[in-house]
Amino acid sequence: MEQGSKGQGKKEPLELLRSHNLRVTPQRLEILKQIQRTEDHPSATELHRRVRRKFPNISLDTVARTLEQFAKIGICRWVEGYDDVRRYDGMMERHHHFHCIRCKRILDVRPEALEEPPLPSLRDERFKVIDFRILLEGICKKCMEREQDP
Repeated sequence: MEQGSKGQGKKEPLELLRSHNLRVTPQRLEILKQIQRTEDHPSATELHRRVRRKFPNISLDTVARTLEQFAKIGICRWVEGYDDVRRYDGMMERHHHFHCIRCKRILDVRPEALEEPPLPSLRDERFKVIDFRILLEGICKKCMEREQDP
């Protein structure tokens, strides 16, 4: 996938913030641009490091609270990770994830790359399944190449 192809359809960050009645600040706009641009599912700490290049005085707390707000209203998503650190995904189109068990990278997997199983018809009255995501685990190409190097 090409860098910069992620995000919420064709909505520009400014339009996206306004459509959710969020106050538009340069910092909030930069956080949104960064999460839409990235493919590496960053944590708040990693995103804070990136945003600080443009806004050196922005706090980690501001970035973390903004990401939480974005996730709650559907501008980005929380991603399942291997550790206790919450990670975020700016791609809102339907997709799945591949987790590398060696380097802990999380890679996007487009639905067309898989034959998706149908939703199971569960006979459980405690809930109703409306969607699902597939989580694949294995070893990524970079790790496999690293293992083959002498």
